[in-house]
Amino acid sequence: MVLLRKYRARCLGGGIMLKFSINGKSIEVAEGTTVLEVCRREGIEVPTMCYLDGHTHFTSCMLCVVKNVNLDRLIPACSALVTDGMVLETDSDEVIDARRIAVELLLSEHVGDCEGPCERVCPAQIRIPAVLRLLAAGKRADAGALVISSQTKSGLYCKECNGRCEKPCRRGQIDESLSIRALMLYAAAGVSEGAEKDARPKLFNSIIGRLTDEEKDALVADAQAGPRTVLAEKEKGFTDEEAAREARRCLHCDCRKLVSCRLRKYAEKYDAKQSRYRGVGRKPLEIMSQHSQIVYEPGKCIKCGICVKITEGSDEPLGLAFLNRGYDSVVGVPFSESLADGLTKTAEECVRCCPTGALSLKEGEET
Repeated sequence: MVLLRKYRARCLGGGIMLKFSINGKSIEVAEGTTVLEVCRREGIEVPTMCYLDGHTHFTSCMLCVVKNVNLDRLIPACSALVTDGMVLETDSDEVIDARRIAVELLLSEHVGDCEGPCERVCPAQIRIPAVLRLLAAGKRADAGALVISSQTKSGLYCKECNGRCEKPCRRGQIDESLSIRALMLYAAAGVSEGAEKDARPKLFNSIIGRLTDEEKDALVADAQAGPRTVLAEKEKGFTDEEAAREARRCLHCDCRKLVSCRLRKYAEKYDAKQSRYRGVGRKPLEIMSQHSQIVYEPGKCIKCGICVKITEGSDEPLGLAFLNRGYDSVVGVPFSESLADGLTKTAEECVRCCPTGALSLKEGEET
């Protein structure tokens, strides 16, 4: 029957159609269709991290696995082609467990916090690092709206707080903690209480713990040096210039893709544990900020290859590539050139397509 159907399809001049089953539903698709294409067409959610439409499949994260019942094995949906008579499962316990393991393996090499220490202890759950980035850029109104939206949601206000956010500030390990409470009050001053509530849910949080001296130096290199700005008259608070200068002292030890990071999203979805698989020791925190627009943190890179594909398909003179081999493999600019030299045209596209916070914009939080 299969051969007869293929013969008829060829005689009629059309493509060969294949019949198969997915989650108990019979489907017919054209030959050459991937399992992922079928799932998306049928509205079946299959998570992906290393897949990018319009580019060749890299098949590295193994998060998109589904079960081929005929062969009794898991297969990657992004690259596996549908075959005639195939029987697939996408939501069985075995598939869910495999996806959880895939996320946990990615987390085992992840170096970086989702939320900064200041934000984790804030009773109002203010997105403090994001507010500080806006203040550093001179965007007081936007910063204030972010403060008010959190406080409106929680009912807690900085003016009633004793500044507990300043105690865990990592800047305090170097010289002095930021004047976070005063900056939040400065940002919120004059902003309407009717600001839209921040409906962001509480999600999985990666924490790297105490930093080494070398890692502190890496963070300081990306921030303004010097002790905290002293307020001459505390009743009046900061001037605009003082607020921006103080905000620039922030080490930005959070993630700029706090909401859109897919690794965080799937860690929450599959209840992944960051400590499940531990190596001999974690790789050191590294920040590359030579580019005028973006920041690259290799410790957050999952080696999905998406940015490499993007730069390969562009007119970038250098672009990005996989450097070294095996466990030591990293994504970087060839010939030890700077990030600015590697990404001259595709920086924003690489940031937009990066599934984690490895590549992010210097200003703001989301891309």
